[in-house]
Amino acid sequence: MATGPGIVARAARARGARTVGVDFSRSMAALARSVTDVVVGDVDALPFAKASFDVALCNFGLLHFGSPERALGEIARVLAPGGRAALSVWAGPDTNLFFGAVYRAIEKNAPRRPDVPPAPAFFHFADEARFRGLLAGAGLGDVAIERVGWKARVASARSMVDLFLEGSVRTAAILRAQDASTLERITASIEQEIAPCAGAVPVAALVARGRKG
Repeated sequence: MATGPGIVARAARARGARTVGVDFSRSMAALARSVTDVVVGDVDALPFAKASFDVALCNFGLLHFGSPERALGEIARVLAPGGRAALSVWAGPDTNLFFGAVYRAIEKNAPRRPDVPPAPAFFHFADEARFRGLLAGAGLGDVAIERVGWKARVASARSMVDLFLEGSVRTAAILRAQDASTLERITASIEQEIAPCAGAVPVAALVARGRKG
């Protein structure tokens, strides 16, 4: 779900899986077609019959959904009995400096907030109990959550700002709404936080999995 350019589908195929990606964006679907079968569709109404899949994966797409609860209900619907779902979200800002530094800088320095489509707050499911409850509420059992971490190589705070400008959606909209001097303040705030990391900034995520009964 929210397959984007097909990164997860490519990894699954490398393990021998037969994959079908879903994305509402036709341009993303076009990119993904080089690595997987893909359909353009809405996660709130997946274009598949009940019990169509053994596994459903969603990598960092959850916070782009207007109704995560409805999306998880659809994911559970298309899973066969015993099928498994796995979803990832970014960990909270206190343990996830790569994202935390950016979002703290925005909160401190960015006065202009553009209208964007409704969706949960960025770290909404960084609360493990809330994330677990989302899967359980969709009828998935044996729910487990794992925290994973790594270091991101970062050339500069400006390169992080550029990454969010080019590689995100909601955050990019906020950054683009700011004037040049505000972007400079945001960049300086990020630099202050990541300077002690010497170019290797900690990143953390939560991966939740569950099984359909």
